[in-house]
Amino acid sequence: MKRIILLSIVLILTGISAISRAQSYRPLYNQGTAFFAVQQYDSAMVRFSAAIKADRRQAPAYLGRAKCYLELKRYDNAIVDCSLSLSINPNYGEAYYIRGMARKAKGSQPSNFCDDFFKAKQNGYKVAKQMIKDFCKEQL
Repeated sequence: MKRIILLSIVLILTGISAISRAQSYRPLYNQGTAFFAVQQYDSAMVRFSAAIKADRRQAPAYLGRAKCYLELKRYDNAIVDCSLSLSINPNYGEAYYIRGMARKAKGSQPSNFCDDFFKAKQNGYKVAKQMIKDFCKEQL
């Protein structure tokens, strides 16, 4: 009987903890998005980082921070955050696209960034189609 009660308490607290994380994540993520929209990338990065700390399982926060890194020309950081985003959601087309953009800007071989553009397109991110057309003709 004690085990059942203890297990019930653990399950309840786990559920409350998940709800609490989601509630603290959303406003921080929204603030990051708002700062990004007005090109305040450093402030946006701080908010996205706080959102990640609130809930590490949210792929959009990693992508938001990656987009900031891309704008600030911190390509290696952008690539890492896109990869983290993709480890959570391997079908995240925009994350493939942003990682491809960072790899291209960094001067990587076309085979590296074109693979990301192809995966972005396969996962429904239509903007990648133009990048494939412009830069990945040899990989077709």
